[in-house]
Amino acid sequence: MAFADNELSVSDASPIELYKFVGTAATYRMTSYNKTITNSEGTYIPVSVSRSNNENASQDQSDLGIDITMPFDHPIIQEYVFGVGMPELTLTLYRAHRENYNDTVILWTGKPLAFTVEGRQATLRVPSLFAYLLRGLLPAPRYQAPCNHLLYDARCGLDANAAANSYTTTVVSKTGNNVVVALSDFANGVCNAGEMVSSFNGERRMIISNTGTTFRVNFPFSNLPNGETVRIHRGCDHAFETCRTKFSNGINYGGFPLIPPDNPFAKPL
Repeated sequence: MAFADNELSVSDASPIELYKFVGTAATYRMTSYNKTITNSEGTYIPVSVSRSNNENASQDQSDLGIDITMPFDHPIIQEYVFGVGMPELTLTLYRAHRENYNDTVILWTGKPLAFTVEGRQATLRVPSLFAYLLRGLLPAPRYQAPCNHLLYDARCGLDANAAANSYTTTVVSKTGNNVVVALSDFANGVCNAGEMVSSFNGERRMIISNTGTTFRVNFPFSNLPNGETVRIHRGCDHAFETCRTKFSNGINYGGFPLIPPDNPFAKPL
């Protein structure tokens, strides 16, 4: 039976939705169905995922979007909400039927634009790809003094795992946003805007500050047992002097440090 026939079938009145998130480092497949689904695209794992309704809209509307809700501790949320920077992430939402999981239609394609976390639930706002492009959210360098590059990306050129930029240690204790580690090779404040990565489950957090062996992160780890290994990375405030003196990487600086601090059109000379 073809997809169109299944849609109208009385015996198969419960279509299945498949969510495929393609990210910078990994692809995540999940389904709201109560069992694992495998088709030619891959394997979709049951997750408590739901979406808002878009049945009465068309994807070429410039202000259209859907909301995807899932558990806050899902790897997507850990990687893309609590991590440093905003890696690439694209959603493709498929609709299928139990009779043939390969016979699907695409309900939605878009790039998550905003994330919110409330309690143990996270919500991703996903405008249509058409709306995303109309909003001008394409990556583009800005004519500004701060560096446009993400720390340790290809344009920055620094190696995140180089000895000078990273240090591996173990967790001693955790209290809220504070993580105390056994040893630290970094001076106070050197890791501000850096990153702490758990080897236990790959969770990543931005480092707000570091003093001695105490590191304050932007959001508590969901599961980081004492004694587990973490890797700490130095941070950058995207200023030219920091790039030049702290990292000796001024040649790759992605900003325009000589821009005058005052706008002559807004402030009299």
